[in-house]
Formats: sequence, structure tokens, C-alpha cells
Amino acid sequence: MGHSEDIYRSRDQRLETPSDTIRLEKPSRRPFCGYFENTGNRILIMIDEFPMMISNIIKDHGGPIGMEFLDALREFRQKYEPLNQIRFLMSGSIGLHLILQQLKSDHQYKGNPINDMSLKVLSGMIREDVQLMCVKYLDEEGIKRNEPDEFDQRMYEATDGLPLYIQYICERFQNSKRQEVSPDDIDAEIRVMMDDREIPWFNNAAERIETYYASLGADHRSSIILKMLSHEEGFVLEEKIIDYVRSQMTVEYDEEVLSTLELLLDDNYLVRDTSMGKRRYRFRYGIMRRWWEINKG
Repeated sequence: MGHSEDIYRSRDQRLETPSDTIRLEKPSRRPFCGYFENTGNRILIMIDEFPMMISNIIKDHGGPIGMEFLDALREFRQKYEPLNQIRFLMSGSIGLHLILQQLKSDHQYKGNPINDMSLKVLSGMIREDVQLMCVKYLDEEGIKRNEPDEFDQRMYEATDGLPLYIQYICERFQNSKRQEVSPDDIDAEIRVMMDDREIPWFNNAAERIETYYASLGADHRSSIILKMLSHEEGFVLEEKIIDYVRSQMTVEYDEEVLSTLELLLDDNYLVRDTSMGKRRYRFRYGIMRRWWEINKG
């Protein structure tokens, strides 16, 4: 991606696209072409929850329309990105690989619509940024942090540096009219978060197993693997995971478990380590492991 100053778009210039149809026939692509040719401007197209959008298109309009949409986006990228006329940024809380596997399984999709794009997994913030967020949300709101160095370290470790959870905890402090907070108060708020069924973030991750993974026949194996690993803070050997899954359900081939582990890796439930010469796995985020242990373990 280029720097933000390299992307131009006048406020009074609108990119007109047809809104009455999802099908991307050639006439509907002309406004894009004309916009580039007539203005010389560059466009950044940012699509959040892109995999979920494709999934909804498939549900509402059918698999062929979803495949056509993906292929059309690829055609746009390949034609205009080399000319620095357009950039695509797509993000999502579920992996697009799940949707593509569904299309390949149910609709014999042969395309690979994103193999020309790079993938970036957004991890947690570094400790210094966690500290800055605490300053903004607490210090500047008149809430004193007792033992600030330990407070920042506790916040960093308890939330894996993920800003969503840091914001939740700090806003809980604000809403309770606290004048000062200590490191132990962070642990107390984390416990509330673990038990609060109205918080959607963790439940959404669990529901993906029951929906998207179920469509691939991998929901039962995934649930067993995650349940097992939720009780382990460190890495667990692949062989031990296979043996545990076999003890809980019928498994014909080890590859069934291995393919499920790959799905969970691609979807960022897990991380893998091979530094000791063997494949080992654990939850990517400690806060998710704790929630899974309490609510699903």
C-alpha cells in the first residue's frame, strides 16, 4: 500500500456504481474505468468483514454469484493495480479460506481469487502502545494508575495487547467513576468479561465453529481440539492432540485432524511452533484461551 498522501479523491466526485443488482456484467464495470480515465485519481477500496460479505452473497444470491463477484474483483485488481490506479484492502474476523473451501466443495469453484494479494495478521499492540492507550483512557480522564509500570505490564499481558479489550476495561473504569485503579483491578475486570454473556466477541468466535466449520464437517473435531488446548497454557505436541481427538470421536485418518488444525491456524485460533523439531500448538491469544476454558472447556 502507498502512503495516504498518494491516494486522492475529491469530496464532490462520486464513483457511481449500480445498486440494483449484484451481478457484475461488463456494463456495470464501465463507471470504474471511466473514473480512472477521466480523473487520473487513485482509489483505495477498503472492505471490512469481506469474507462475511461473500458468505452473505452466497446465501442470498447463490454460489455462482459469489464466485462471479470474487472473479470480478480479481479482474479489477489485475488490470488497475499495476498502474497504481486502485488498491484493495480487505479485512475480516473470519477467514476467507473457509468461504473458498465451501465454494470449492459445493460449487466446484476452480478459482483462486486472492493469490495475488498479501496476507497480514493483525496481532496485539506492543507494550509502549498499551501504555499510551492507558494514558489516554485513564490518566487524561482523571483516573490515577497506581504502580503505573506494573499496571501497564498487567494490562499488556492480560489483554494480549489487543485494543478492543483494553478499551473495554478502561471504559469500565470510567463508567464506575473510579478515581484510581491498581493492577489487581484489571484482573477483576477480566473476570467480569469472562462471565458476561452480553459481550459478543468471544461468543462470535465460538459460533464460527458451529456454522462455518460445520459446513466443512470440521466442527466436532475443532471443538474437541479447542477444548483440549484451552486447558494448556503452553504448546502441545501434534501427536498428543491427534491421540486426544481419537479418544473423543471416531477418526479414520490422522489427516482429518491435521486438516482441522490447519483451519484453526489459518483462522488465528491457534499458533504453531516447530522450534524443537516437532509441530506443537496452542491458542494464539491467552485471553481467548481463558474464555474457552471457562465457557467451553
